[in-house]
Amino acid sequence: MRLSLTAALLGMLLFAGAAYAQTQELPNADGHVYSGSVAVFGGSYTTGDFGQSFNPAAVPYEDNYVLGIGVRQQEPVPEDGIVVGWEVGGAVRAGESTSAEVWSGPYLGHDGIELGDAVKLSPSLTFGLSAVTGSMGTEQRRALSDGGSPELLFYLSPEIALSSSQDSDTEVFWRLHHRSGAWGTLGGGSANATTAGLRQHF
Repeated sequence: MRLSLTAALLGMLLFAGAAYAQTQELPNADGHVYSGSVAVFGGSYTTGDFGQSFNPAAVPYEDNYVLGIGVRQQEPVPEDGIVVGWEVGGAVRAGESTSAEVWSGPYLGHDGIELGDAVKLSPSLTFGLSAVTGSMGTEQRRALSDGGSPELLFYLSPEIALSSSQDSDTEVFWRLHHRSGAWGTLGGGSANATTAGLRQHF
């Protein structure tokens, strides 16, 4: 347990360092300038499936929790507002046991849909791979039922962010933190955590 926690904390520090590096605009070989963001979030794992976990007020929860950091890098926002980028993240998972998680993958989103004169809504979806140092709770029980390992699974994270129309560099968001084997395609087991967080753009 101590090794897992140490690895998780070290990973989070590394991602925080990467987030600091994102405060500088990073041009690629073609001269494009990329922007970045860093987010912190936390929440509880549910006992429901992916669809049930979309209703955070009704889905049952278990005594397992996640605290994570996510770093994003994206291309300049085009006129249509469609954002394409890459996300890496790390998290500590605690409760029945303690483990670490890392994930990485591309994401697709929108720079912001105006809701009146004061609020912008920015949806996004991240898809990639997630690796953990140990399983717990519903994830562990589903892995045993599936007959596969939960150590490496697909990662899928739909998100809805809200920000001020006057200052959209800071967002609050709700995010479904999901990992699964996609019906046995990769490993076994699945986990869903409903989370809330804060993101700062640079």
